[in-house]
Amino acid sequence: MALVLGIDFFVRRGFPTPSWSLLSVSAPSNPIIQRLTGLKKVWEYQLSLATFILTFFLSHAFSYWNKVYNTTRMIQGRINDFCMLLVMGAKRGTDADDDAKNGGRYPARSNASTGPNGSRG
Repeated sequence: MALVLGIDFFVRRGFPTPSWSLLSVSAPSNPIIQRLTGLKKVWEYQLSLATFILTFFLSHAFSYWNKVYNTTRMIQGRINDFCMLLVMGAKRGTDADDDAKNGGRYPARSNASTGPNGSRG
């Protein structure tokens, strides 16, 4: 907005009798406006270039994020599979065993409680 006000101020100061009021749109046939058509073309080229660059890099950033997300979910699934295999293969105590006899440590409880924590680093 400041740039537009600056251009408007510059044009009004450089040309003593502008034919339009402050911040209004002038006719394209006005000689002052015809001098600014080059600026309009540059603005349009820059707009196209900026749109292309933003679209291109946003697309690549999203595809990179999607790959990282899918990879981490696959790793999480493999960790879950590993923990399930660890728990399934744990040695179970008999029904006669109780916490008092084994010091509160069944082999399955020991493997199940330390296995997943150890696998997650």
